[in-house]
Amino acid sequence: MAQPGYVESPCTGVCTLDLTSDTCFGCGRTLGEIERWVFFTGEERERILAQLPARLATLHPPKG
Repeated sequence: MAQPGYVESPCTGVCTLDLTSDTCFGCGRTLGEIERWVFFTGEERERILAQLPARLATLHPPKG
């Protein structure tokens, strides 16, 4: 059971980075955000989560 104020990771298990932006094709977080996720406050995590849909819309995963 999650703690109050806890924001779960948006990881989808598709851990592949766009090498140009260091952004994950699965969740939309940057490599730095993934590395520091456990250290962010709930407020910081919520801010990042709000940005993810727009980031994912700009990514073009490799075909194949």
